[in-house]
Amino acid sequence: MAAPRKTTTTKKEVTEQVEVQETVETPEVKQTARKQKKKLNRDDMILIMNSTAGRLVHTSRKTGQEWLFTEYGQTDEMELGELVTLNNSSPAMLREPWLLILDEDAVEYLGLKKLYENILTEEEMEEFFNASVEQMEALLEKLPKGMKELVAGLAKKKVENGTLDSISKIKLIEEKLKVTLND
Repeated sequence: MAAPRKTTTTKKEVTEQVEVQETVETPEVKQTARKQKKKLNRDDMILIMNSTAGRLVHTSRKTGQEWLFTEYGQTDEMELGELVTLNNSSPAMLREPWLLILDEDAVEYLGLKKLYENILTEEEMEEFFNASVEQMEALLEKLPKGMKELVAGLAKKKVENGTLDSISKIKLIEEKLKVTLND
């Protein structure tokens, strides 16, 4: 009678091994389904946006071409090679950022991915002004210098046109950013 018990135990072990093998194979299939990065070339055109509250001008050192932005949210395209040069010669333009890169692959290519985790998009900027005072304060702590300047500029415009009238939000922005919104 001891022999049949050994056979039953062996079958259970084989069944468990098969289940383990199936579990191991499933994650490998998921990994191949990930989004593949596109290959970028230096002559690829990349969408960029003015992330300042006002006028921004960039003149290429290589070609003399000029990009003129007159208001927040205005977009244009720039060659990736020009963005590489800009990142090396005037890093504040992309690291503060005064000029925002709207292509995730280009952001990663330029080594700005970590920095861009704390950047507010145009839509997120509107959400910022609709957030609670506590949420606004937490976000302000994380923003890079250029984004803080943008918040101050947009807040000033919103106070002037009456779309930002919360005294507690105005006070928070003035205290954290060292600006005066009511002239």
